[in-house]
Amino acid sequence: MSRASLVLLAAVGAFLYAGAVAVILTGDAEAAGPLLLVAIFAGICFVVTGVIATARRPENRTGPLMLAVGYLWSLGALQESDSSLWFTLGIVLGQLAFGPFAHLLLSFPTGFLERRSDRLLVIATWLLVSLGPLAIVLVTPEPVSGCDDCPENAFLVWENESLGSAIELVFAALAIAIAATAAVVLARRYRAASPPQRRVLAPVVGTSVVALLLLVVANVADSVSESGGVVFGLLAILAIGLIPVAFLLGLLRTRLARGAVANVVVAIGRGTPLRDALADALGDPSLSLAYWSERQGSWVDDDGRPLADPIADGRRQAAFVEHEGNRVAALIHDASLADQPGLIEGVSAAVSLQLHGEHVRAELRSQLNLLDTAVNTAPSLLSVVDPEGRIRNFNRAVELATGLDDPEQIRGEYFWNVFIDPSEREDMRARFGAAAPEFAPAVYENLFTNARGEQLVIQWSSAPLVEDGRVVAIVAGGLDVTERKRREEELQRERDSTDTLVQTIPTLIVVTDDSGVILLHEGRAGVNRAFRDTLGWTDEDVGRRPVAELVAPEDAAAMREAVRSAGAGRSSHELESRWRHADGRLLLIAWSATRIPDPSDAHRTLVLLSGTDVTDRKRREQELQWERDFANTLAEIVPSLLVVVEEDATITHDGVNRAFEDTLGLPEPRTAGMSFLDLLDPEDEYLARMAIGSAANGVPASERESRWRRPNGEPVFVAWTATPIPGLRGKPLVLISGVDVTMRRRQEEEIRASRARIVQAADDARRRLERNLHDGAQQRLVSLSLSLRLAEAKLPSDPEQAAAILLAAREELTHALDELRELARGIHPAVLTERGLAAALEGVVARTPLPVELELPEHRLSGPVEAAAYYVVSEALTNVAKYAGASSAHVRVRQDDELGLVTVDVIDDGSGGADPRGGSGLRGLADRIAALDGTLDVDSPPGEGTRVRATIPVRHAVPSL
Repeated sequence: MSRASLVLLAAVGAFLYAGAVAVILTGDAEAAGPLLLVAIFAGICFVVTGVIATARRPENRTGPLMLAVGYLWSLGALQESDSSLWFTLGIVLGQLAFGPFAHLLLSFPTGFLERRSDRLLVIATWLLVSLGPLAIVLVTPEPVSGCDDCPENAFLVWENESLGSAIELVFAALAIAIAATAAVVLARRYRAASPPQRRVLAPVVGTSVVALLLLVVANVADSVSESGGVVFGLLAILAIGLIPVAFLLGLLRTRLARGAVANVVVAIGRGTPLRDALADALGDPSLSLAYWSERQGSWVDDDGRPLADPIADGRRQAAFVEHEGNRVAALIHDASLADQPGLIEGVSAAVSLQLHGEHVRAELRSQLNLLDTAVNTAPSLLSVVDPEGRIRNFNRAVELATGLDDPEQIRGEYFWNVFIDPSEREDMRARFGAAAPEFAPAVYENLFTNARGEQLVIQWSSAPLVEDGRVVAIVAGGLDVTERKRREEELQRERDSTDTLVQTIPTLIVVTDDSGVILLHEGRAGVNRAFRDTLGWTDEDVGRRPVAELVAPEDAAAMREAVRSAGAGRSSHELESRWRHADGRLLLIAWSATRIPDPSDAHRTLVLLSGTDVTDRKRREQELQWERDFANTLAEIVPSLLVVVEEDATITHDGVNRAFEDTLGLPEPRTAGMSFLDLLDPEDEYLARMAIGSAANGVPASERESRWRRPNGEPVFVAWTATPIPGLRGKPLVLISGVDVTMRRRQEEEIRASRARIVQAADDARRRLERNLHDGAQQRLVSLSLSLRLAEAKLPSDPEQAAAILLAAREELTHALDELRELARGIHPAVLTERGLAAALEGVVARTPLPVELELPEHRLSGPVEAAAYYVVSEALTNVAKYAGASSAHVRVRQDDELGLVTVDVIDDGSGGADPRGGSGLRGLADRIAALDGTLDVDSPPGEGTRVRATIPVRHAVPSL
């Protein structure tokens, strides 16, 4: 700070305190007493000390805080004025000095409040000293109790002594609490401080704690005794006044501490260790030294060991020491010593030479430590042997290799007694003696058993250590190659095993370079025994030969590309090529190409071709595929319904054939995953489930008939069986094989119905014949019998009457004969038998009441065929005459010898609409035709007439008579 600033600060302080004295003099000086004088003394001490601290350390806030305390302290003197205004202002402003005072105590020695709790405590102090006295004077008429001569309260707003007393009580309690808290904080801070910090804090903290305690006691005593409060208040203000004096003592002690520089030099001269002398001089027992190592580029300790970087933290700082412009060391001290830079600089300058020497020794120790660490941590065995062969020095690796627990068992022992097996020690001793005196560098390897019984292989390299032209020692460095030897042996065994495996496996192996040329090494080609046995080639035939030449020409390009891709790191997928046998045959080989490393040359890439002869397998696959195709084709074309189901009746994928799809109208995609039981009528489901379960357990189910259903619900009768068949992965499957018997069932039902109708027709014909005979010819014959008896009776007595009766009987007999002929003709026309179909149909046409065109074959047909044709025409024309309302009809009977058929057509131009199921006549004809393996069709659209066609198979025609 400049001198002008100091003069200005001093002038402000002088003005303030001159004003305070003036106020006192204008009042009652005697009443002021010693308390006011002590207070003024304390304020002056704060101002003076604040000016000195600000001038010495402008960056430190302690000086301005002391000035603030001193300046504000002078305001309390206004209470001694006789003026009401100045008196009241003295009461209101007299406590403000405690705001910066609290800040000064809690932030000493830096002047900065580092903790949040300290800042809150200072804020609370400011609020209390600024608002408390103001609140008191606003409601209390006599703010100073017991003072009868004091001026009136100029700031009284509302006179309320009770409220004023309460405010005074709260103000005193809060003041005590804040003062006690501040005292505790200062005590704890002193206790936690380092020794250098305590030396600085001790005067200030001691006087501050005493002053705060006296303030607390004064406030408590004032509530009990006015005189006691005055006494303790006087002591408290006196202690507060000593605080800046304590601060001045700290400054003076810092100046005096510089004399410790001479003590450091004296202590070092007496043999005191450098670090201890520095710690005593600086008053910091925790002081440590660090030395800069240019070789390592880091800080090291006294023994040359590297230190952590950075070497200081928040609680400790480093002061660097230089010698002749070069950094040599650092004093790592307590952070509180940073306030005494002159002391640290003086001590550092005094011992810089000693620190430089220690720096050099630390550098040497660092190099030795590094060398010792490198030697002892190196995996190599290092030993120094004298010219007589005794071991003089060795590293940690030697100790571990020997297996000896005591290093002294090694030192001084002959080298060969430690590292050479007994059987080879004499040879080793002889070689060592032969190498003297030059002991030329040598490299050798030996096997020995250490003290733990472990067999080690050491590869040694030795060289002489020469001084003044004479070998003084031999340095032997060894490398434990036991593990390497073991791996080499294992690798050799693996190679032998791999070679044996390659030669014995049935897979064809070919090794080529990346251009596809088969390797040839020491007369052996890069092929295995399987290759030679399968293809018949010898090593001489294929060695150094492009592998593409061993395949069919059309496959050579694909092989070259696969080998090239494999050499580039892209393994090929399995390929099939035709490889040439030595005798010219072509074998189908499935193979792939993969890149492999060359064990003898790490920079070269090889290609491994591995393959299998699939010629027979391919042939068997083709045969099996043909069998599968044949079976699939057969399954598709057979008329049987085939369904493959699992044991739970689920239809498998591709589990139905074409006959199944056509019969049930279910394509294969719809049936996959569908239950076979869903295709059956519920009544047949249980038996079907049992049959499938039996077949799944290996017992075929016999044929049974079930009602299967189409998607539209239409039933299909199928006769089927369930047979077990092998499935994939041992899963049982069941083959259901069935035949659609719907038509057969319908035909059987038709046959049963026609048989019933034939029996019924025969019964009806017999009953009709019986009725006709009974009602016709039988009655006439009975009447004739009676007439003959009557004539017999009349003959003796009345011959004429008897003759008349006989005549009538003869006529009756004639009528009976006619009826019998007619009846016989209805059963089977005699003309049909005697003259054939043409004559019989002409008689039928003659009796038909409408024109009929008749077209007949030239030759007679067999009897059953003619009878069937006759009754078809007769019945059809009878229906035409009765129901059709036709004007004409056409009858045509044709025989087709090529087809072996007789076709009978009866066509009319009537109203049509005939229903063959409506009457028994056409049904009877259909049964008669069916008995001859024929068919009867009726085509009768309404309004378009009717055509009845009978188709009857025949073998040959019967010539007409």
